[in-house]
Amino acid sequence: MFRRNLLLILALALVLPTAAMASSASFYDVFALQNGGASKVFLLGNPGATLNPTGKGRLMEFGVKLSGFVPTGGDKLVITAVVMGSTLTQTIAFSPGNYAPDGKNSYIALFGLNMPKGGYHGAPVKLAMQLFGPNGKLLESRNASFTYMAPVPEPASLGLMGIGLVGLSWTMMRRYGKTMGEPAQG
Repeated sequence: MFRRNLLLILALALVLPTAAMASSASFYDVFALQNGGASKVFLLGNPGATLNPTGKGRLMEFGVKLSGFVPTGGDKLVITAVVMGSTLTQTIAFSPGNYAPDGKNSYIALFGLNMPKGGYHGAPVKLAMQLFGPNGKLLESRNASFTYMAPVPEPASLGLMGIGLVGLSWTMMRRYGKTMGEPAQG
């Protein structure tokens, strides 16, 4: 019994160092930043979520949480988004090291995608995320989807703009009416 346990320990001692060399990294959550980065919408557990651009223009900002061991040579994450017939791709390289899950030493890779011009309300977006090891082997693949909503002015802003246009029109009509009713000087 003792001899068999000793052989098992020796076999594990020979196998474990080579296993530790392989990448054991995985991404365990993907989120979109909203409200200027003040809040997050988690995409893996919330398929079809509605998202608005967070920055100026059409920039959508995202984060990917990584955990595990990345060996020498590093891993890379390839993100592909398909929206309105356009394909957007980003690649994020991870340096070798240990990446802890949620905590003070956790690692979040941030990336942004500029959505195509003419984005309309309710455009479906499909995200495909693939994590590759240093040898190019696919380690993990996940998909997420959301609905892209182009930014629209707030109702209060539209109301104020409408009141301003009515006031401007009224002023122009009064001014135009006064000049039309006056006799020509000459």
